[in-house]
Amino acid sequence: SRKAATPLLWPELTKLCRGLHLPHFAVDGEDAVAVYRVMQETSARARSNGGPSVIWAMLSAARLAPHQQPLKRLDAYMAARGIRL
Repeated sequence: SRKAATPLLWPELTKLCRGLHLPHFAVDGEDAVAVYRVMQETSARARSNGGPSVIWAMLSAARLAPHQQPLKRLDAYMAARGIRL
């Protein structure tokens, strides 16, 4: 019989990352702009031989207002900065 996996929580992840000397970042997973920025920073770090990073994207159970929808906010953020996909 297989044992059910237990979720990895932020305190355990932090301890693991510190032990492995990995930078780790918590980000609001519903904030597409924040996720985009963290991904840009960690990708640049990895490309410049800085090594891997761990990103913890946290999600909320709360329902978001239409103007807070992640993709709409990201689209507005990127359009304001002239960033195209």
